Amino acid sequence: MTTAPRRRRVVAIVCAVLLGTGLLQLTALAVPGSWDKQRRPVLSVTQKGKVTGLYPGRTATVPVVVRNTSRKSVRLRSVTARPKAAGTCPASMLRAGTVRTKKVLRPRRSVTVRVPVQLLRAAPNACQGRTFRLALKATGKQLR
Repeated sequence: MTTAPRRRRVVAIVCAVLLGTGLLQLTALAVPGSWDKQRRPVLSVTQKGKVTGLYPGRTATVPVVVRNTSRKSVRLRSVTARPKAAGTCPASMLRAGTVRTKKVLRPRRSVTVRVPVQLLRAAPNACQGRTFRLALKATGKQLR
């Protein structure tokens, strides 16, 4: 066998392998569930109102609404709040808690959880009466 036919044969085999691999990938895209689907969040979290009227040492609770957006029940595990800075007052001056729970949310239902927040005693006067926003996160497990 001369070099040219051998080279053509190798090129044909490589092309066949690449074509087969490409077809497998296209088939995987066409078959539902073959790739990990991007799932939308099961729990949506919204803050009712804002954290206002705090002064150094004062603790308040913030109502947080957690909604189950799925078609299955979800066991809520925790709701966490992380404070954001309010003007010249740094976020580190506000302590926000995590509420742990085992509430079960039925499909497309919501529950209100009260998250404690406290303005630290060491907070400067600039922090008094400021309106704080919270970054919220809820965790849970979908039930069967």
